[in-house]
Amino acid sequence: MSKTIDARTQQKYDTTVNWNKATNFIPLVGEIIVYTDGWGANRPRIKIGDGTTTVINLPFTDEEITEAEIDEICNIFLADFDKEAF
Repeated sequence: MSKTIDARTQQKYDTTVNWNKATNFIPLVGEIIVYTDGWGANRPRIKIGDGTTTVINLPFTDEEITEAEIDEICNIFLADFDKEAF
């Protein structure tokens, strides 16, 4: 039996200056990190966690994320939860 969960998420976001201070922070697998320096004239830049690499060392995606990629990230995230709890 499948269940639909209505939810909103807020990603971690900050400026490059502040992200550079997070020297030990390792984003979870699929966790989206937003660099807000681009808000305004340019679009923000993002990184996606792999569960082992510090945020400073993750590459920027510099691509638009497709709906299929968002679905994949969500599926990875949901796989870590006990679905019976919902």
